[in-house]
Amino acid sequence: MPLLLRAVPAPTWLPPGSSADVMLGEPPADEPTGLVRLLVVRDGRVFCVPRDDGRTDIPTREVRTGCDPREEANALARSVLGRAVDIRPVGYVRNLVVAPEPDYPWPVPVACFVVWTPTGPAEPHVPGSWCGEAELRERHWWPLVAATA
Repeated sequence: MPLLLRAVPAPTWLPPGSSADVMLGEPPADEPTGLVRLLVVRDGRVFCVPRDDGRTDIPTREVRTGCDPREEANALARSVLGRAVDIRPVGYVRNLVVAPEPDYPWPVPVACFVVWTPTGPAEPHVPGSWCGEAELRERHWWPLVAATA
């Protein structure tokens, strides 16, 4: 059963009236997944790649409607790590959006953004950087890093 790590009653990244929860564990199968993310940690630092907006973030892959989030997470891990590895879900950010704006791209009212991690040693095979808490603590998924340390 997932464990609530942090409740965000009025997240600035969501439409007004929305909320978000950071949950430790695997999301329920009936809650749709919008994105899968890959958390690779080495010596307390997190592997990040550049985003389209210029910021750095952990590697991410969209889960299109009808696709299996686990398969998408495995594909993401293969593309980042250069080989198939065993991964497990660490947790997720669950958005609850009751009044979406017209350009809100995720399932409503609930969408999960699941963070996966390798079960053993893994080294990225794509360009990126190793970032610490100071650079990443504002990310929605950061409480999951602290919970798994």
